[in-house]
Amino acid sequence: LDRFRELGRFDLLTQEKIVDFYRNAAVQGLLDGSVRLFGLLVGEALIAVQYLLVHQGTVHALLIAMDQGVVPNVSPGLAIMGRLIGWAREQGFGYFDLSVGNQSYKEHMGAKGSVLVELRHGFTMRGSVANAAIEFRRRAEAFVRSNPRLLKAVQGTMRGLRRLRG
Repeated sequence: LDRFRELGRFDLLTQEKIVDFYRNAAVQGLLDGSVRLFGLLVGEALIAVQYLLVHQGTVHALLIAMDQGVVPNVSPGLAIMGRLIGWAREQGFGYFDLSVGNQSYKEHMGAKGSVLVELRHGFTMRGSVANAAIEFRRRAEAFVRSNPRLLKAVQGTMRGLRRLRG
């Protein structure tokens, strides 16, 4: 959370319901092996934590947290991710999913992008309205992202608003 606050980025883990969901999934998943939690230590300092889901031969990297302050000249996130990819191969997993996003580190690690598809249909009036709102947001976001100057302005505004909210 500290890292995202410094960057002025939104983090779902500021919402209690989201935290409860991941905590409950971890407690249940740690019992059946579908959730794995890993940490990277430097001495006694925990510098990175990774929350993974395991399902049908695939490891899904979901949440990562890191403390850049302990080792400022190293990327703890890349270090733990590299170690976990090695661990997954040793365990016989055939696929390591780096999750959504097109961050450059993923390509450098040899990841291949894939298209995600979304299917939505409103069966009720309320569902149709929600569907229309989702579609409007998607189109507005695509428009903003297709205009680099507008995107930069919107991102700056959002960072400022998030900093104000604390």
